[in-house]
Amino acid sequence: MSEATNERYWASDNEQARDDAIGVEAIIAVGESTLFPVQHCHIRRTTTQSILTATLTTIVFDTEVHDSDVMFDIAVPDRIQLTELGLYLVGGQVRWQANANGDRLVIPVASIGGGFVSDERLPSPNKFDHAFVGKLIITAPQFVRLKVSQSSGVTLTIEPLSVRAIDFWVHYLGPL
Repeated sequence: MSEATNERYWASDNEQARDDAIGVEAIIAVGESTLFPVQHCHIRRTTTQSILTATLTTIVFDTEVHDSDVMFDIAVPDRIQLTELGLYLVGGQVRWQANANGDRLVIPVASIGGGFVSDERLPSPNKFDHAFVGKLIITAPQFVRLKVSQSSGVTLTIEPLSVRAIDFWVHYLGPL
């Protein structure tokens, strides 16, 4: 008989899983224990920004929505600082001005290593929200910036017309 078909094998795994869950609940109940530092930063731009055609442009932000660990500094408004080594989830969104020509690109760029995810789309004749999300592994402290590009042939704007129209955020998932 295989170990995997032994009923006691699965019962013991269930017991261990239950014991592990009780342990996690105990940590949560105390509220003072963390497995790793919680870091999250969410910033926003509240005014339009012009984007020249065929030019990779860094977005400059003016509002801190949430910052758990002084990751955003308004004196350097084009970046989010990442100090904890490990895995981050990075996302954001811009709203493009209506224009059906060319294409649109959003790309978060790390100060060490460059772009790590990009999203390129064909435009819409209407305004459209262009969102992205990706993972970033940090092995040394650095910062990330949000850059955009468009190839319409004319200068376009990204516009803060919706609640989340020009957003950029990072969330620390934990060490590797």
